[in-house]
Amino acid sequence: MKRFEDYGDLKDTDILKKILKKDYKEEILLKTLEKIYLNFPEISFDILNQLEEEDKNLLFSIFQFYERIKEKEKRIRSPKDVFSLLKDIAKRRQENFIVISLDSSMKIIQKRTVFIGTLNTTFVHPREVFADPIVDRACGIIVAHNHPSSNVEPSSEDDLVTSRLVDAGKILGIEVYDHIILSKDSYYSYKEKKPEFFR
Repeated sequence: MKRFEDYGDLKDTDILKKILKKDYKEEILLKTLEKIYLNFPEISFDILNQLEEEDKNLLFSIFQFYERIKEKEKRIRSPKDVFSLLKDIAKRRQENFIVISLDSSMKIIQKRTVFIGTLNTTFVHPREVFADPIVDRACGIIVAHNHPSSNVEPSSEDDLVTSRLVDAGKILGIEVYDHIILSKDSYYSYKEKKPEFFR
């Protein structure tokens, strides 16, 4: 069986050379690494501007993959954890409806966007919300969506969606733990503010 190479004794620039498989000058590699260390995990194409386009894409993909692996190790312990997890979605100009599948220890199995657009009961149907969590064998889910207006107070439509999903979850045996409304600066947790929806 072929063994993996041990890179433990290599310099950071040497490891970067092996990843990129290109003979960049040491100066360029050092500048790129410096920018990565200063900005990680917020990596953008601008930070990698010393590299060729193909290599930017490669490194960017690696960083995204790393973030996904880290995500799966996270446990959701509070609405604040969900707010931190979905900060990128909170800033979007359109409403995004997110479903997070969770196992019995509240570890994230998968995070998915199931709908983009104005939230209402016609579009946010339990069929679409629970389809993937059923396949995931999830014990429960947390649903969330952003309010581009920055006002996180729920609408009557938000109440209807929450009630409908909680009822469907009881039938399916997949508990809806919370519905969280996000803005770029704050969040609203139904479980905290309106616990009666989950009884």
